[in-house]
Amino acid sequence: MTSPQASVRADAHALQRVRGVLRSRERPTSGDVAYRTYFAVMLAVVVAAPAVRMLLLWLVEVLPAVNAAQPLVAVSLTGPVPTLFVALIVLGWYAMPVRISLPELDLLFTTGLPRWRLVIGRVVRQSAALMLAGVSIGAVLLGAWAMRGEVLGTAVAPVLAVGAALGLLASLCLLLGQSLHGTRWQTMRAQAQQLDVVSALVMTGDFRSAAGRIGAPVSLGRRWRWAAAWGKNTPGWWLIASRDLLGIVRTPMRSLAALAGVLLGGVLLPAAPTVPAFSGLSALALPVVYAAIGPWCRGLRVAGESVGAIPLLPFASTGHLLRHLIVPTALACIASGVAAGIAAGLLECAIAPVFAALVAGVTVALFAITLRLLGSLKGPLPQRLLAPVPTPAGDLSSINVLLWNLDGPALAAGIGIALVLLATGAPTALPVVAAVLLALLLGWCALRLRAAEER
Repeated sequence: MTSPQASVRADAHALQRVRGVLRSRERPTSGDVAYRTYFAVMLAVVVAAPAVRMLLLWLVEVLPAVNAAQPLVAVSLTGPVPTLFVALIVLGWYAMPVRISLPELDLLFTTGLPRWRLVIGRVVRQSAALMLAGVSIGAVLLGAWAMRGEVLGTAVAPVLAVGAALGLLASLCLLLGQSLHGTRWQTMRAQAQQLDVVSALVMTGDFRSAAGRIGAPVSLGRRWRWAAAWGKNTPGWWLIASRDLLGIVRTPMRSLAALAGVLLGGVLLPAAPTVPAFSGLSALALPVVYAAIGPWCRGLRVAGESVGAIPLLPFASTGHLLRHLIVPTALACIASGVAAGIAAGLLECAIAPVFAALVAGVTVALFAITLRLLGSLKGPLPQRLLAPVPTPAGDLSSINVLLWNLDGPALAAGIGIALVLLATGAPTALPVVAAVLLALLLGWCALRLRAAEER
């Protein structure tokens, strides 16, 4: 009779041989290894080092003293940190952090090898990476305090240990979320297929389709019938708006995440300028709102992509798009404006700042919706952008593809920075400039709509 130790050694040996065969098929060449090493070193020198330096200089100004930070740590452990761990459990349920490639999954998960032995390596690597991230955050905080001469030698080890513990807890939360979702072969195979498709779309520059593949299939409310039905007396705007609302309700987690992002963007508008060290965060309000409202604009995106095709509804392209703008515009303006107004009221306790913040929140929402409309009319990737661009530094055609895909976030960031600079330097010119920028974006949308109708 085979002993348990011999069985374990046999399983480990078989698993090692199979994985050796799989690695030999995907083993990078020496040139690939050299290029990856060079790229990692240059990324660390050119990007990471200046970013860490800027972060340290900023933290030196904004971090409280070591003694004053202890009550803040106690408060964070009772509120924000548990909330973050719950969010990580939800993220683990959706994202499935421990993923396995399709060949290895089909080859090994259908055998009699213990399931834990197949995933233990990835679990350990993920936990080690998150613990290293926690230690790095603690080291950055210690470095900022050390630059001010406030760190004692006895405080280094506890801070680093807390960072490692928080990283380990974060890894456990992600794994708990994945275990709640299920680790059956069918579930993990579907996740592996999704990862392969998303990776292929990202490599070909189709970021929009890749983002659409990330979300889980919608299964809630398939039998709900409260959306408006087509009839002679049914207003066209309500026909589209009710279906947009139904789509938002059928994806509650994405819609709530969108609401949280819009509220955060609204709060940043009046809250950041009250603290001088955080004044630059107001420029993030527009990018945050733009990124957050994506789940509310799915109907708008589909309507924009269908421009030029045979219409399924008796609406012109312009009317169809305008009807799909009703729900996301109303939700974004209300959420952003109310969040900005409440934040200003809590900080300023006066009517004028509250009204100004409310107007600013609505303006940011209108810019975000306009940028979403502009993106929905963009159409497929132009083939001319895939043409090689030879330079002494190599082929730069990928930069054109990247800029084409990220034009929405780039415009949101640029407009956000411009509005903040105007608000601090020339506040009287801010309404006029904002109106002109919004008109220019709407004109750009009209040009893209005309081009899409002619395709």
